[in-house]
Amino acid sequence: MDSFSFFINSLFVQFNGMTESATEIFCQFPKKSFLDHLYSASTVVIAVANLFLVLYIFFKNNEKDKNLNEKNRRINLLKTLILDYNMKKFYDFFDNVILKTTQLNENNIDITKKREINDEINDLASNFRQSFIDLFLAIDKVLYEKILAQTDSLIDGLTNCIFDEGVNLQHKPKFEELITKEIRQSKTEIIKIMFLYSGETCDK
Repeated sequence: MDSFSFFINSLFVQFNGMTESATEIFCQFPKKSFLDHLYSASTVVIAVANLFLVLYIFFKNNEKDKNLNEKNRRINLLKTLILDYNMKKFYDFFDNVILKTTQLNENNIDITKKREINDEINDLASNFRQSFIDLFLAIDKVLYEKILAQTDSLIDGLTNCIFDEGVNLQHKPKFEELITKEIRQSKTEIIKIMFLYSGETCDK
């Protein structure tokens, strides 16, 4: 019985010794350093940054797709509403304005006749705005305003020339310079505005 007790006590002592040794060995393992914590934190930050980058690229591409679709819509409207079916109104307007203004090159035109010609030109411009220019409101408001401003500038310039007593429109070169040339330039400028339109919104 004493021998058995001695054996148990010996095992207990050995077990305690092994436990203490294991504890000492475990305690000798290095704890996580500041650099380890910094590395872990950096990894998390990089992962979050990558997530935001992916989200940013997604929404940016989505926005680009929307802008591209809107540009295509505007171009299609310009083609359908204007270029395919209403360009005749554009050319008719300028042909009629030239036709009306040629009367100013005749001799002995009095003020009454000038007023009549000017009123007819303004009527042409009013009809042109309603039947042609107003269509651009469905495409782009600022594009509409550019074409309207160009047309108004032409009509105002013609009116000033018609009633300017210092201008002799019966003189052919002067008539060509102040009337015919201005009409042609205005026509060319509006054509340029229409055909250079890329679908980008002009509101910016």
